[in-house]
Amino acid sequence: MNEARLDIPQGLGRPRRADIFNSFRASLSNLHFEPGLEMLQKTFWAAALLCTVLGSEASNPGLKGRITGKALEEVNKIGLDVLKSRLKEMTIPDQAGQYRMSWMMTAYYEVSGIQIQDLQIPESSMRFIPGKGIELSIKNTIMKITGRWTAKLWFMNPGGSFDVFVSGLSLSSVLGATRDDSGRPSVREGSCSTTIGELRVTFKDGMSWLYNLFRKSLERPLRDLLYSKSCAAVRKMITDLDQILRTMPVSVQIDQSAVFDYSLLEAPLITDQYSELDFKGEFYSSKHARDPNFSPAPFSMPDQTGQMLYFGLSESFFNSAAFAYFTSGVMQVNLTQNKIPLNSPILLKTDDFENLIPEIPRQYPHLGMMLQLSARKQPLLTCLPGSLHLTGHGYIRASAILPNATLAPLFEIDLDTVIKGQVMISGQKLNGSLDLDSFRLSLVHSDVGPLEVDTLQAMLSEVLQILVLPEVNKILSRGFLLPTINGLTLVNPSVTVLKGLVIFGADGHFSV
Repeated sequence: MNEARLDIPQGLGRPRRADIFNSFRASLSNLHFEPGLEMLQKTFWAAALLCTVLGSEASNPGLKGRITGKALEEVNKIGLDVLKSRLKEMTIPDQAGQYRMSWMMTAYYEVSGIQIQDLQIPESSMRFIPGKGIELSIKNTIMKITGRWTAKLWFMNPGGSFDVFVSGLSLSSVLGATRDDSGRPSVREGSCSTTIGELRVTFKDGMSWLYNLFRKSLERPLRDLLYSKSCAAVRKMITDLDQILRTMPVSVQIDQSAVFDYSLLEAPLITDQYSELDFKGEFYSSKHARDPNFSPAPFSMPDQTGQMLYFGLSESFFNSAAFAYFTSGVMQVNLTQNKIPLNSPILLKTDDFENLIPEIPRQYPHLGMMLQLSARKQPLLTCLPGSLHLTGHGYIRASAILPNATLAPLFEIDLDTVIKGQVMISGQKLNGSLDLDSFRLSLVHSDVGPLEVDTLQAMLSEVLQILVLPEVNKILSRGFLLPTINGLTLVNPSVTVLKGLVIFGADGHFSV
């Protein structure tokens, strides 16, 4: 039990019942209401994460996010469910204390079995406040707290039970945010206010009839206690959350080749229907620290609010990823015969190139070959209404594999292609398909005489359309399961390709 010592002026004479009552009032004033109030924490934390906003240097984002009022409704519902369930499980510690009434007299008291028996929140809401943040409002809450009290003084041991009934309890708090210089969010309390309609203390059993005469003098400090504890608990929660957010990473290592920067850039656009956030949304090479040779173009998202969440992925989002992997040197592959399907119209053996380049089997008979495929510059993605267009520029360097495992150069050709793709969502899976839009080869040089580029182009185009793309489309048709992120399951997802960007929308189901 927690023990509190109260300094009471010492004096002579009989102990007063009012002194015992004042002792009990001090005990009730020490009750900890924070456990119940802190059950609001999950609601506020979800609001804070939805409202993570900033004001910083001007820069066009590669990624935009939008949270709508529909998402706030879900967060509000989940927060209330959590609050009510946790309150049923909550234990409030017993309170005990003592005070000296005179040099020879000490009174002892104890308050135990404190429980919140009933909690009714008939009205609650979360809404956007333009230019400020998110407001959480709880109105006309009814709360009933029960417990037992005892006192010991000389030969008297009064005791019994008590009820504290609170009605018309309302709390309103605005949660805003800013950012630090590194792009991390920092939350703040915009305002907080509490009002209480009625607070009534009732003593039962024992000498309760006497102590009920003094209950008015107890109700005022308890009312003041609820006023201060309510907003104090909110402020503490916001302070704790701010400390966590200050350590939150703003980039993630995707793999050995790329890093993704999702730091926040701009103050949000907040309307009464949604909040829109700008993220840097840029990939970097983890091997070569170079900025992309392009800047994100400004873009805006359609005025949609039908789903909880929306993300706008600009062309620069995808193209910065292509730049990161290109500068990391991973866009290259070496092909030999053991990597070619047996039904391929082209086999990587020198003898099979007799009709295409007769000089190859004459100079290097009965040998295997290697094709070195590499990007000569980064691929570029273009978003057009309903489809994606990926433009690739590479080269093919062919060599004969000599018996001593060294390579003899044969020819080098440049490859320029455009692949058209579609993306869609079926159920909980992201699906897609690819189609060859254009394919062109051009000779760079040949070490084995003239090369029939048109014939080779027709053969490779056939390989792509008959062998490669069908296999890729089989994989894409099976789809990729949409992830569950930190207890959030995406529901009714949708994807739309517009000019310059891809819009992804979804509702969400939160599990707590």
